[in-house]
Amino acid sequence: MRFGCCVPPDKIEIIARAGFDFCELPASAVQPLDDDAAALPALRAIAAAPLRPEAFNVLVPATLPLVGPHADLAAMRAYLRDNPSDRHGKFRYSTDIIGEDVAALHAEFARYRERFGLEIEQRS
Repeated sequence: MRFGCCVPPDKIEIIARAGFDFCELPASAVQPLDDDAAALPALRAIAAAPLRPEAFNVLVPATLPLVGPHADLAAMRAYLRDNPSDRHGKFRYSTDIIGEDVAALHAEFARYRERFGLEIEQRS
C-alpha cells in the first residue's frame, strides 16, 4: 500500500521527509484562473520536488457553485471550456495503479453504471 497526502506545492518537501509516497495537489496550483504564466512557479517547484503529484483536488473553484440556488450551468460550461484538463499536458489514468482485478471492479460497480447509464470506458 502507498500513502499520499493533500498539500500545496510548498509543502511537498515536508511530506516527503515524513515518508509519504506521493502528494495530491489543489488543481489551482497548476491551473490558476488568471493565466498560464501564474502557474510557472508551482510547475517548477513540482518538477524539482522529491514527490510527484498523482492526483489533484478542488477541481472547481469555490466561486463557482455546482448545486443550490446559485448554481450556474453556463458559468460551469465556460469554466470547463476555458480551463481544459490537458492545458499543461496530458495526464495518464490507469487502473494498473490500484492493483485490483478490473473485472471484479466492473462487477462491483455494475449497479451504479446501470442506474446512471454509464458504459465501461475502453481505451486503446
